[in-house]
Amino acid sequence: MTGRTMFLGSRSSSRGPVAFILHFMAWGMLFLELAHGADPCKRWDELQALIRDGLIPPPIAKEEIVRLHTELFSLYRERDVNFQKRAFPVEGCSPADIGGRRGSGFVAKGYNFYDGNRHLGHPAHDIFIRDKDQDSRDDRSGKKVRVRAFASGVVVGVNRGWRPGSELRGGNYVWVFSPRAELYCYYAHLEDVWVEPCDWVNAGEVLGTVGRTGKNAFPSRSPTHLHFMCLEFQGGEMRPLNPYEDLLRAASIE
Repeated sequence: MTGRTMFLGSRSSSRGPVAFILHFMAWGMLFLELAHGADPCKRWDELQALIRDGLIPPPIAKEEIVRLHTELFSLYRERDVNFQKRAFPVEGCSPADIGGRRGSGFVAKGYNFYDGNRHLGHPAHDIFIRDKDQDSRDDRSGKKVRVRAFASGVVVGVNRGWRPGSELRGGNYVWVFSPRAELYCYYAHLEDVWVEPCDWVNAGEVLGTVGRTGKNAFPSRSPTHLHFMCLEFQGGEMRPLNPYEDLLRAASIE
C-alpha cells in the first residue's frame, strides 16, 4: 500500500475539520518515519505528494527535503557528467513559443513550494504548441509532442492518471533533480508520463508528451502548453530560478 493510498483510505465524514487535518498530519509524519529506509527518489516522490496535498506541516516537510537533498546529491553528483548541457523542453518548439513578452510570464512573487497545490505566483514559463483543436496533437503533424529533459538528472517525482474534476493544478507531471546544479525541474500538464522515480535522464531525453491535464489547463480557455519551472535548493528553501536565458540558448531537438 502506498502512502497516497493510505491517506485516501483514512478519511471519515464524522471527523470535524480540525481533527481531520490533525489526523492526516499524524499519518504524514508516521509515513515519513517508516519510509526512511526506502530509496531517496521514491521518498522524495511521496514527500512531494504530501506537500502538494497539504498533508504535512511545512517545518517537517522542510527537514525531510534537506535530508533527501543531501542523500540525492551524494548518490548522483558523480553521474551528472553532462551538467552544463541544456535542451529545449518541447520537441519542435523554440523560444518564440514561450508565453508572454520576453519571458514576462515568469512571476516568482508569492510562490512558496511548501504551500503545495495552493501556492501563489507563476514562477514558470508556459511553452505553447500548435493545437487549435485542443486534442494534444501538433496541428501540422497530427502527432503527440514530446517533452524532453531540460537538464540531466534523476527523476524524483511523477504524477499520472489525472482526471477532469480534480483540483490538482499540475495534472500529470514530472520532477527531475539535477545534482550538480542543485536544481529541481518541474514539467506539468503532460498527457503521457514515460518515466518513473529513480530513472536517470540526460538532457534531451523524453519524459512524456504535452497534454491538457490540470485544473486550469484542461478548460478550453487554455491553449495547450507545457508548464516548465525550475527551483534552486538553498538550505531547505526551494527558490524559483528563472531559466529564460538558458531556454534562449538551449538546443532545439526535432
